[in-house]
Amino acid sequence: MKFLLATLFVLATISPAFAQKEQTMVFNENFEQAFPKLFKTVKATLEEKGCKIERDKYSEGEDGLFKGNIRSEFCVFAEGADSTMDRLERYSQRVPVIRAGEWTAGRIQYIIILKEKADNTVDMELKAEISGFENYVTHQVHFWPANGVLEQEFIATLKANIAKAKAE
Repeated sequence: MKFLLATLFVLATISPAFAQKEQTMVFNENFEQAFPKLFKTVKATLEEKGCKIERDKYSEGEDGLFKGNIRSEFCVFAEGADSTMDRLERYSQRVPVIRAGEWTAGRIQYIIILKEKADNTVDMELKAEISGFENYVTHQVHFWPANGVLEQEFIATLKANIAKAKAE
């Protein structure tokens, strides 16, 4: 009896560690570029990646510094049942398990927050969310956190576009 109680106590204290939910990854960068130019470059980079802009706005605060945010629409990176699961696994922390499920589309949405600082630099915060359409069991779109691969690719492309703009 004591062994059973001890086993149940150990399982009760360990199980919350296994039940942790994936966390959205946040990428922070600092750019030495004027806010309006960076804002335009971020939008151009999203469009270069094939993402349309859902929302973009910025404003000037009382201190004369700008802050703004850009949210892309969902950008499709995989279509068709043959390769979608492989690409979802490559870009996701963990694809939801749906027994006998058939993933037919994979998408990502970028959320970018820009804040100008007093030293004439701009802080950028980047988050992304993956979604996929499951066509056989649930016939629904499911959402989960990205693993950072597409976000890092976006940041690399953004930095290349900034360097290209400075060279012109």
